[in-house]
Amino acid sequence: LYSECSFVEYITKEKVHAAKQMMAQGEYKVYEIAEKLGFESSFYFSKVFKKVEGLSPRQYLQHLSRKGDHV
Repeated sequence: LYSECSFVEYITKEKVHAAKQMMAQGEYKVYEIAEKLGFESSFYFSKVFKKVEGLSPRQYLQHLSRKGDHV
C-alpha cells in the first residue's frame, strides 16, 4: 500500500502534516510543535519540514497569514 515510501518517510510526512495543522491553529510556537512531535530539536524539525514542504516552518506561517489576509 505504501510501497512508494519507506515507513520512516511515511511517519515523517504524517508528522509534517500534523505540524501544518498545529501551525494553522496558531496555538504553538515552532519549537513547541517540534517538541510535541518528537523531533530532537527545532533546527532538525525545520530541516525536515523544508525537505518535505519545500519551505521552512517560518515561510509556511507567513504563507498562512497572507492566505488569511485575503479571506
